[in-house]
Amino acid sequence: MNQLTTISQVIAIVVVLIALVIDWRTYKIPNWLTFPASAAGILLNYLDKGTDGALQAVTGWLVGAAVTLFFIYLPIGPKYDDGDKIGMGDAKLMACMGAFLGTTTVLVAFFYFALCWGAISVFQLARLIPWKQVFNAFFAVALGGKLVPPQVDSEKLTEARKKRIPLGLAIALGTVIAMFFQKQTLTFLGFN
Repeated sequence: MNQLTTISQVIAIVVVLIALVIDWRTYKIPNWLTFPASAAGILLNYLDKGTDGALQAVTGWLVGAAVTLFFIYLPIGPKYDDGDKIGMGDAKLMACMGAFLGTTTVLVAFFYFALCWGAISVFQLARLIPWKQVFNAFFAVALGGKLVPPQVDSEKLTEARKKRIPLGLAIALGTVIAMFFQKQTLTFLGFN
C-alpha cells in the first residue's frame, strides 16, 4: 500500500465520520460534504494510479450509488412508513466512499453497512425488552415452574420501531470494517 492510498483511506474515514456527526444531529447528509469529497476521491485515485485509478474511482462512485439506490427503491417493507429507511444522502455518502475506495471495497462496505444497520436496529429494540422477566420465564419453564409471560410495553416497542436511526453510523462502521477486513471477507465469501 503506497502513501497516496493511505492518505485516500484516511480522508475517506474523516469524511464518513463528519457525515456521521452531521447525520446524528440532523438526520441528513449534506451535498456540500459528499460531492466535493467524491471529487477529491477521484482526484486522489488519479494521482495514485493515473487514468485507470480515476476510472476505478468513478466506477466505485457509480456502484456505491447504484447498489444503495437499488435498496432504496426495493419493493419491500412498509410502503408509506416515514421511519427508518435509506435516504438519498446515504446513497451519496456510499457513492462517495466508492470514489475513495473503488468498486470491490464499496461493495464489501455496503455488505457490512447492512449488517451494522441490522445490529443497530436489533439493539434499539432489545433495549425495551424486560430481560429480567424473560430470564425468569425461561428458568421457570426449564425448572418446571409456572410460566409468567414477560410484559412488554407495545406502545414503546412500536414507537422504537418507527424511530429513525441515523444511517451514517452504519455506513461509517461498514466502511471502516471493509477497509480493514476486505480480503478476509472476500475469502470467507468465496471470492478469492
